[in-house]
Amino acid sequence: MRTILTSGKGSMLVLAALLLSFIAGCSRNEPAPPVKQRPFKICQGGILATLPLIAKEKGFFREEGIAAEIELVGDGKAAMGKFLNGQCDASLTGEFPLVRQSFDRDDIVIIATLASSDNGIKVVARRDQGINELGDLAGKRIGVSKGTISGFFLDQFLKKNHIPADRITILDISHAEITDALKRGEIDAFAGSDIAYLKGKQAIPDQQRVVFTEPGLTNHAACLVVRKEWLAANPGVAHSVLKALLRAEKELSQNSEELTKMLSQKLNIRHDDLKSIIAEQHNKVTLDQVLLLALEDEARWMRENGVVKTKALPNYLRFLDPSVLKGIDPSAVKLK
Repeated sequence: MRTILTSGKGSMLVLAALLLSFIAGCSRNEPAPPVKQRPFKICQGGILATLPLIAKEKGFFREEGIAAEIELVGDGKAAMGKFLNGQCDASLTGEFPLVRQSFDRDDIVIIATLASSDNGIKVVARRDQGINELGDLAGKRIGVSKGTISGFFLDQFLKKNHIPADRITILDISHAEITDALKRGEIDAFAGSDIAYLKGKQAIPDQQRVVFTEPGLTNHAACLVVRKEWLAANPGVAHSVLKALLRAEKELSQNSEELTKMLSQKLNIRHDDLKSIIAEQHNKVTLDQVLLLALEDEARWMRENGVVKTKALPNYLRFLDPSVLKGIDPSAVKLK
């Protein structure tokens, strides 16, 4: 009797094990349910931040549940304008457009910076217009997009090199129009960063071109800006966006050459040119003290140069929200 009972019990256990194995096998063969995709549009201008482009091309946004759209516009001022007009969920721009807005509003906030450089902006001039050294800029026409970090840099550049602003004709030209202005002979030089710099310099033959740089003069960061109201309503989207960008940061550090080739084709930029830009950048998802100091410096400059009429400076800690980034990677937040 004992033998029969043991055999029956053993058979039942074997059948149960086979059934569980079959069910588990079926489960493994079934595809995982798709991750719900939440829309997120970035208007990007000014400094070239590659991390969003990498996150989109490598599928990191999609894997984190973000249906990302990236619109590349001419400069940071244009990117901020589209953002404030409700055409995108976030603006990716230099500090300067945000600082200008900070005197009139406090409903926007930086949740991370995605790239920074202290040598991203350059002055490019034409030798065929008699410009061979810095002093030759006097009496010439320089194009720059006013209200952007390039305009701020140009002012600091002229002061450092003792070139009086009243001896220069400065023309307000958007980054998107710089190349055509050079070809039409409307300007003798221009100040621009990244894509504007690359496209502009290509309009001047190599032997007729001179480039002036001033490393360390200004810091230039790509700030991911959202509305405070949007962030309060969509913390999960912000969390997923930053997770995807942190993955892109790691990917770039490990596969820089491969990604640079991919992006150069996508952006229609020569590989060596793009490589040189990325080499000058710190491509990190962060919020740090350097950003805070840059915001304050640019605000003081605006006040001293009559761009704004108020005497009081905004408290820029109110324009930084490290909560989402800190929740993912506390070491990425370096604010004192």
